[in-house]
Amino acid sequence: MINLISKALFLLMLITGYLAAQDAVGNIHGKITDVETRQPLAGVNVILEGLSLGAATDAAGNFQITEVPVGVHTISADYIGYQKISRTDVVVRGGRI
Repeated sequence: MINLISKALFLLMLITGYLAAQDAVGNIHGKITDVETRQPLAGVNVILEGLSLGAATDAAGNFQITEVPVGVHTISADYIGYQKISRTDVVVRGGRI
């Protein structure tokens, strides 16, 4: 009986740890377009400053960065022939689906 209880508690701790870890990260997604033509830009490098996280935009200009730590970040977009642009105060909240 004690062995069953300790196994149940261990399983509960694993599940709780997994759920807590899920709340510690979030995702950033968006679309990059040319400001004048409004056409999507493919291959733009989108980087989180200070972290080794980033993504490149697809053919439709969309990007998604996953597993971003919860908090406030600065994100930058860099593309050949365009001026690099940064956006500060990007807030990432965890636990959203």
